[in-house]
Amino acid sequence: MKIIENQPDINRRTLGVTFPTDHQANVVLWAPLAKQVALSINDHVTNLPLTNDDSGYWHLETDQLKSGDTYTFVLDDEKVCADPASLAQPQGVYGPSQAVDTNKFYWEDSCWINPPLDDYTVYELDVRTFSPEGTYDAVVRQLGQLKKRGINALLIKSLSSVIASPDELFLYATQASYGGPYQLHHLVNACHYEGIAVILDINYTEISKQNAYLKFHRSNKQKVNQRESTFANDSQRGAGRRYVIENALMWFRDFHIDALRLNAVYTLPDSEQILTEIRAYTDQLTDQTGTHYCLLVEHELANKSFTGNKATQNTHQDNELLSVSAIENSSSFFTDNQPNKLPIKTYREDCMYDQYFSSVLRELFGRQTQPGNSGELLRSF
Repeated sequence: MKIIENQPDINRRTLGVTFPTDHQANVVLWAPLAKQVALSINDHVTNLPLTNDDSGYWHLETDQLKSGDTYTFVLDDEKVCADPASLAQPQGVYGPSQAVDTNKFYWEDSCWINPPLDDYTVYELDVRTFSPEGTYDAVVRQLGQLKKRGINALLIKSLSSVIASPDELFLYATQASYGGPYQLHHLVNACHYEGIAVILDINYTEISKQNAYLKFHRSNKQKVNQRESTFANDSQRGAGRRYVIENALMWFRDFHIDALRLNAVYTLPDSEQILTEIRAYTDQLTDQTGTHYCLLVEHELANKSFTGNKATQNTHQDNELLSVSAIENSSSFFTDNQPNKLPIKTYREDCMYDQYFSSVLRELFGRQTQPGNSGELLRSF
């Protein structure tokens, strides 16, 4: 078995369950403490064993797992776990994962062009409260109304329900009650048809509490100690970075998301390195697809300047902060929304990647900005 390094692939997702062909599923799980790992499909009695590559990852190639099947991992013949890179949890966070073949998504947005970031007029949307149905399909039916109000960017504030357990988080999955990955795909297609960009709000606040990709990958018989916690050594840190970076690339590449707002990224270990690598891989993806993507990273301290990695190398000076404010004079579909209470957001400009900016400003991440000259970057409703 060839040892796979912790290097994301911009062309495809490599973690969890993927389908390189119609008749083959590739399964990859990070479980460095497990002695045995098996795959259970649709609660069948017979499980399929995975092979350890001696780097902490377990692998399986099989024709027995199909898109739509439910599956779990069994560790050391004892602990049953959902897939931390699952794209769907149809029975909730404590149920089995569901295999999703994103190659089956039918896209109709080949003519879509993501507008420059400073042209976005953003509507912040909570799927659960936006409509009585609380689904992505219900949002699709209101896109015409949003467009009439001048909205050209839709920010989905949370992919998970607020009632989901903070102890079991699935960074790759969207809430089943919202319609799951298939309705999200439909929403993005419909938004692009209407000339509306889609932004996802990714929140890392609870990831460290959950120990991200690694915490529950031990059997109950194994003793837990502090040294074995997430990112406790280089291989674990690398696996954690790969997990987060591949997640960002998945939304751009597989779901055609136009922008990601990364919240609480500083709660992650190696946050600076993660941001740098997300930025670099996003750049590579843009070079390959010709599509430009946006990254918004909220600054950890609103009153503190910073120096990004590229800025350090190029200018050895701090960059200033770029403020993003909200318009206060708009009504909303939310009955409880108070536009005048929306917070002013402050974002790191060295991590705010936009292909249009890069072509004009030469070195987006190393240049200095003058406070007060940037204007209103995002108009938020």
